[in-house]
Amino acid sequence: MTFFARLTRDNGHPDQLSWTNPEGRTHYLSHAETDAVCEGKPFRAFAMDGWWVASEEGGEPSLRSATRDELFEAGHTGGEATDCFTCRLVTVYPGPIICPVGLRKGIPQLASEQPVPTRFISIPSEITAVQLRWSRWSQICELLGDALMAENPLGAQEIPASDAADTCGEPGPGYIALKVRTANDEVATVHHGAWIIPEAQPGRFYPCQPDVFVNKYRPATPVRPPVCPSCKTDNPASGCRG
Repeated sequence: MTFFARLTRDNGHPDQLSWTNPEGRTHYLSHAETDAVCEGKPFRAFAMDGWWVASEEGGEPSLRSATRDELFEAGHTGGEATDCFTCRLVTVYPGPIICPVGLRKGIPQLASEQPVPTRFISIPSEITAVQLRWSRWSQICELLGDALMAENPLGAQEIPASDAADTCGEPGPGYIALKVRTANDEVATVHHGAWIIPEAQPGRFYPCQPDVFVNKYRPATPVRPPVCPSCKTDNPASGCRG
């Protein structure tokens, strides 16, 4: 009878290893056999972390280390034992283990040792944002809600063009600035032309400068130019005067 065996440490024989055949008969390794399994190194749990080929041919039990090919043929995949289908068939583990494939020399890199990426791409997500400008005042009021008066009890602040993030082509001389409360419970001032973006927490917002906004965001729905009433297209033919 030849079969895969798993070495375990018996509570009654803490300095010895044992294996059990499919019929439930347990064989204990002698001290010499234990030293051979441990390859002459001090007794350590790693000796239990491999699968072995046991034989009882001729009534004499013998044990040898399973080869890499034998382990793969038995369905071992490497990595953590809990991730290996064949290792999971063992109902009792002597402790945290890895699949024995990883204990054989010359094995390809384990899944758990694959290179870890350090460069990532941000997952696209839609946001709500309104640019602070006079022509968007109604949208600003709707976006901020009660937070508008809570942080600006005296109303919007009028600022000169030099303090505006972007005049947005709107005529002066007066431009607008508002205060908003951020997720860090700090008050930030949003200047004319900057964008106001709501946080996940109600009543919290953060300002975004127009140059940063244009490089980071784009409209969720592309804005199409107006259709020419004469040629019925957004790309009027040469010579069309609309």
